[in-house]
Amino acid sequence: ARRLPVDARYLRFAVVPFDALDPKSKEQGLGLVIADAIASTFVRDHRLALVERARLKAVLDEMALQQTGITDDATAVKLGEIANADMLVVGQVALLGDNYQVHAKLLEVATAHVHGVATTTLPAADLVALSSDAVVLRSRGDAAFRSAVLPGWGQHYNRESTKGWVFTGVAGTLLALGLGLELGGLLTHLLYYVPYKPADDGFASSGDPAFQRNLQERYDLAQTQFIVGHVTLGATAAVWAYNVLDAYLSGVDGDQWVGGAAGD
Repeated sequence: ARRLPVDARYLRFAVVPFDALDPKSKEQGLGLVIADAIASTFVRDHRLALVERARLKAVLDEMALQQTGITDDATAVKLGEIANADMLVVGQVALLGDNYQVHAKLLEVATAHVHGVATTTLPAADLVALSSDAVVLRSRGDAAFRSAVLPGWGQHYNRESTKGWVFTGVAGTLLALGLGLELGGLLTHLLYYVPYKPADDGFASSGDPAFQRNLQERYDLAQTQFIVGHVTLGATAAVWAYNVLDAYLSGVDGDQWVGGAAGD
C-alpha cells in the first residue's frame, strides 16, 4: 500500500481467483482459496474496500474467464473496469514437487501499471489443509445434499460437529426403533397366521376360547407394533427433513462469502 499513488483506503480492490496451473491445484480449488485468504487479509488487517465476490464471479462468467483464467494484463484491466475496481490482484498457483509456488501481482486498472509482484513457496500439506477447511469452497447445496444422504453429515461439513452428532444420533435411533417395530409387527403378524396342530398332538384346538384369545392378542400386538412403527418412521422422516433444512440454512455459499469484505 505504501507504493500506491494515493491512499489505499480510497481505492477499491478486487482479488481475482488465482489461476491453478496443474490438475492437483484445480482439484483442491487452491486458486479460489488463496484469493479468499488475500481478500480476508486486506479487510481484516488493512481495512481495504473490496469488490464483492458475487460481482467478480458475475464478471468472470460474463467474460468467460472462469475456465480460461486471466491470461494477460489487458484482460485483467478489462475485468477490473467492468467490476468497477481501482486495483486488481491476480496470480497463479502451481505444484512443484512437495511445494506449491504462488505468484501474485498488484495491477492498477486505470493505467495497467504493475505496482508490485510477489512469489512465495508453500508446503503442499499446508495449502491442502487450508483448502480442506476453506469456507470459500463450501456451499449450502453441498451441505444439504450431504445431510440428505446421512443425517448430520451436512452439519459436519458446515463445521458444526456437535449438532451433526445430535442429528445422526436422533435420526439413527428413531430409524432403528421404527424398523425394529415394523419387523416385530411383521413377525407377530406371521405368527398369527401359523396353522396349529390338532389337539391330540398336544396343541389347543382352534375352537378353544384360550386359543382364540391368544390369536387375538397376537393380532392386537402386531397392529400396535405397526402403528407405533409407522409413527416412529414418520418422526424419523421429519427429523431427516429438518436436518437437511438446517444444513442448508446454517451453511454458506462460498461464491457469496466475502471474508468480511466491504461490498457494493
